[in-house]
Amino acid sequence: MAKSTRGLVLLLAVLLVCACAYVGIRLADKAKTKREEAASEAAEIHVGSVGDAAKLSYTNGGTTLSFTKSSGKWSWDDDADFPLNDSNVASLSTFASGLTATREFEAAEDLANYGLDGSKKLSVTDASGSTLSLLLGNKCSDGETCYAQLESGGDIYTVADSVLDNLAKGIYDMVTLDTISSASKDSISTISLEMGGKTVLLEQVQETVSAASSESSASSSGSSDSSTSSSGSSGSSGSSSSSGTATESVWYVTVDGGKRRALADNEQTTLSGLTSLVNGGLRFSSCVDYKADDAKKAANGLDAPALILKVRWTKSGSSGALDGYELDFGSKGSDGTSYYAMLSDSAQLNLIVSSSYDTLSTSFGAFAG
Repeated sequence: MAKSTRGLVLLLAVLLVCACAYVGIRLADKAKTKREEAASEAAEIHVGSVGDAAKLSYTNGGTTLSFTKSSGKWSWDDDADFPLNDSNVASLSTFASGLTATREFEAAEDLANYGLDGSKKLSVTDASGSTLSLLLGNKCSDGETCYAQLESGGDIYTVADSVLDNLAKGIYDMVTLDTISSASKDSISTISLEMGGKTVLLEQVQETVSAASSESSASSSGSSDSSTSSSGSSGSSGSSSSSGTATESVWYVTVDGGKRRALADNEQTTLSGLTSLVNGGLRFSSCVDYKADDAKKAANGLDAPALILKVRWTKSGSSGALDGYELDFGSKGSDGTSYYAMLSDSAQLNLIVSSSYDTLSTSFGAFAG
């Protein structure tokens, strides 16, 4: 009994020692963390700061861009209607808020040798009117920082050089591009292609057939993929009902208002490529003019488009209501890899990759015969 009691006392003593050691280590870690945080704060070099930015401008070379924030959104001072993607401006605003540097030193040579000649400048003003104006210079040899100086003068600082990428962006690098809507193959009602005075109209029609005929067609197609399955020569897909009938999607083509015919089997690959492009494959690569006038359109071939694509589809969740767009293609871009293009209900003149035009023109040629 005495031996058992001594063992229990010994075990409790060991546990107590371990608990004390754990508490001691935790306290030591906390003290170390506080010392490191204090040392880090002491090592930080504060350049300047402003409150919540209300105005911002930056200069790069001979161009100065100015912006104003209202209701949490930035707009371009030259035209408040410009479709601005303000992420770049917001990034510069964050950069200027509580700006710190990695180094601070007196200039040992002419400021121009650091690139601090005033050609790159950032100015941020908060709601109270307090302004931080900073000159930016060359990149440093460490590959991570660049030289900076308050416009009012004083010491030179080294700050994160990512700010130079922000300053390098022109206004058209910050435009919100028009979006070309996507339409899934099953939802498409019509696709129209116009080139050289000719029109090719593709229509997807829901037709009711006998269930036996539908099953026979599905079996002969040898494919359960609705995007490539065919029924006879129509390229159809569908579903059956308990009444002995089935609904099939049948694609027809009409050229210049002539006789409508069902698509042939050898046209299904072309149809799949076309519907795949329409289903999320069309997008603008850049903007040329966000408010193009008739003269600008004509100069880039949009007064008489080389190709016109019109798409109509059934809205998701609607009872048959249709949506759609018209996309016009002009002349080839000077880069040789894109075409001028624009949505018919927009004034935004854009560029789109040549492969989109090529797919559409090839499809037109295949269906026009």
